[in-house]
Amino acid sequence: MTEAVNFYKSVYENIKFDDSGNRVLSFTTVREEYNALKNGVGIRDISDSSLLEMRGKDCLDFLNRISTNLVKDIKTNRVASTIFTNENGGILDRVTVANLDNIIFLLGSSAYRTKLFIWINKYIIKEDIQISDHSAKYSKFEITGSQSRSFLSMFFGDLMDADESGFAFKVYFDRTEAYLIKKNEFGITKYIIICVHEDTQALLNFMQNHKSVFDLVMAGSDAYQAFRIKHGIPEAPAELNDNYNPHEVNLTDDISFSKGSYIGQKAVSRFDSFGKAKEILAVLVFDDEVSHSLWYSLFAEDNREAGIVTSIAKAIDAGKSIALAFIKKEFADEGTKLTAKDSHGQEFPVTVCCIPVKK
Repeated sequence: MTEAVNFYKSVYENIKFDDSGNRVLSFTTVREEYNALKNGVGIRDISDSSLLEMRGKDCLDFLNRISTNLVKDIKTNRVASTIFTNENGGILDRVTVANLDNIIFLLGSSAYRTKLFIWINKYIIKEDIQISDHSAKYSKFEITGSQSRSFLSMFFGDLMDADESGFAFKVYFDRTEAYLIKKNEFGITKYIIICVHEDTQALLNFMQNHKSVFDLVMAGSDAYQAFRIKHGIPEAPAELNDNYNPHEVNLTDDISFSKGSYIGQKAVSRFDSFGKAKEILAVLVFDDEVSHSLWYSLFAEDNREAGIVTSIAKAIDAGKSIALAFIKKEFADEGTKLTAKDSHGQEFPVTVCCIPVKK
């Protein structure tokens, strides 16, 4: 992180860190960063996310046996998302699998880095697999925004058209070696750049010096929290944890219903439609702005328990708060009015906005 922080401090005068000094809350203004994530080239430092490297001829077959999606046939330079679940179908982590021929990258959350490594190792017995935790070795950056493809096309041209569904390639920013991953989820195209930690400043300097006419901005956690909630993107550990099944977080696209068994398959299959899920992840809008440091429970008009808020942020375009919440299916229709009660007993009106799109 030090290499990146040195760069940030040299470029952004008003950078704000959290109390730990390790997480950037904002580089410029939350509104500017949010707009870049949506309409420009918004770059987010995700270096704290896990990155496991697998080698050996049995990697994809093995991953296919222990995770939810059909990953054994991922072609070279292609990607897929899959979920590791426990025996009860609870989520252990969601990862992007990138096939780089003789290397398989698993890009997961920061919350379960050690847990996932141990979990996978537990099931490797006689397979030809070597797995290493390279999370600290590499810096990782996620790029979103409507200008992102055009910006990256300046450097990689036709490579950007390799596969609309997603790809993974070794690339060079000038003389800096990196990996470029593309994936689509929740209606958003994301590009992930991975480089060794020592090349972080060189990579960031290169992109900054070649931003040309593009609205290229680093985005801190405050802007991204608002962005991901608006788009219904679940995150570990708030929404992705072993209390919930992939169906409840709208991740059925990460499940293959035609392949053989995997760990947790029977439990996941019992939720084979939205109609059988007891709860579903939805976006809520508060009538006003509320504290983001408190816990909120949700209730219907007759005081029946309706759900729980898991993530909350300030809406960028209005003086309100928006949230992600697990809501019982009987209250999950768009436009449903509920009451949120905070941990002090105060009550606030909220409206169910939508069930997020999955693709």
